[in-house]
Amino acid sequence: MDLLLIRHGQPERQELADGDVADPPLTDLGRQQAVAVANLLADENVTHIAASPLRRARETAAPSAARLGIDVSYDPRLEELGHGGASYIPNEQAVASDDKWAEYDANPLFMFGQHGGFDVFRDRVVSAFDDLVASHRGQTVAVFSHGGVMGTYIMSIVGYDWPFTLQNDYCGLTRVRAASSGFRSVQSVNETLHVRGLMATRDVQ
Repeated sequence: MDLLLIRHGQPERQELADGDVADPPLTDLGRQQAVAVANLLADENVTHIAASPLRRARETAAPSAARLGIDVSYDPRLEELGHGGASYIPNEQAVASDDKWAEYDANPLFMFGQHGGFDVFRDRVVSAFDDLVASHRGQTVAVFSHGGVMGTYIMSIVGYDWPFTLQNDYCGLTRVRAASSGFRSVQSVNETLHVRGLMATRDVQ
C-alpha cells in the first residue's frame, strides 16, 4: 500500500496565557496550500484520510476530504512533539532570542521530554503508521500530520534515529511504499511542486 505523508499548511502564531494550550488555525496562505494539496490528491486514488487532531492538521486535511468525499479519521498518536504549551511560533518566525529555540539549539532532543523521551515518541508514531498499513492493505492513504512526526517516521524507516535530518515544507508530500510484511521504502521526500508560488518565507524580525 501507499502512504502519502503531508505536512500541515502554514499556521498562525499563537501565544496564550499560561495554562492554556496553543492550537493555532491556518493562515490565509496555509489555507491556499491546503487547497493545492486537495488538487494534487484528486489524481492519487486516495481511499482513506488520516490526520492529527491538532487544528492546523485538521484544517489542512479538510479540503482534500471534501474534494474526495472521504471522512477523516483522527489519531492523537500523530500529534506533533512539543504540543501542550501555551505558545506556538511557526519556524519561519522563530528567532534566536526565543527561549524555545535557544533550548533547541542547545539540545534538540529536549523537545521530546514531555513525551517520555525520543524513543517513546518514535514508537508512538511508528505504531500509528503500522496500524494504517495493517488496516488498509493495497490502498492509498493520505496522512496529514507534522514535521516532527514525518521526520521521525521517515528516519525510522532508513534506520537513522535523528528526526531533525529531514525537513518538510508546509504541505510538502512524502511517499512511502509499505507492505504488510513490514517492508517499508521511501519513494520521495518533500514534494512541493503543487505549492509552487505558495511557499512561506522566513521572517527574522
